[in-house]
Amino acid sequence: MALDGALRLIYVGQIRYEKGVSHLIEAVSILLNEGQLINLTLVGPTGGWTHDDFPDQIIKVVQANPLLSDSVQFIGYVEDVRGRFVVSDVHVAPSIFEEPFGLVVIEAKSAGIPSIVYPSGGLVELISDGVDGIVCTEKSPDALVVAIRSFLSEPGRIKEFGDSAKSSLERIGCTDAAFQDAWYALIRQTPESQRI
Repeated sequence: MALDGALRLIYVGQIRYEKGVSHLIEAVSILLNEGQLINLTLVGPTGGWTHDDFPDQIIKVVQANPLLSDSVQFIGYVEDVRGRFVVSDVHVAPSIFEEPFGLVVIEAKSAGIPSIVYPSGGLVELISDGVDGIVCTEKSPDALVVAIRSFLSEPGRIKEFGDSAKSSLERIGCTDAAFQDAWYALIRQTPESQRI
């Protein structure tokens, strides 16, 4: 947690409705109005390629609310995402649509950060609920509030879940060694005449 006691949340991904960004902003707003100390950093591109005005709309919502504008930061695209994870407490991936995999959860785990996810596609396969993160009961701002509040009420769980998240990479086969072994196995299966 930050020196001021604030829970440091991080979202990494496209700033789009389908990714649940508006749900996350609404949940943070509810908690801030309760007097909770939260900082939310959103990492991801906010314009140019989205073909809609959602990023502009959500930024205006944040800027128009003094509580949100003091606690929510859009930082755009970042090359070194790991550097952002290591200065955060909890990663949030509230995808409304069915995520096929969720690489960002793996990135959070490799930094030792627990994740809060919606029950969306492959995201639930990457989290052991109540061990290395939290799978929300439903796709709603209220469910996010409950999940975030659990870390606010028991801050010791952040480190415990983060340690479990990092060690779980081996269980799900997402370590550097596992990837290396998979590549070597693939190369050995490829006829020598087809190798580059």
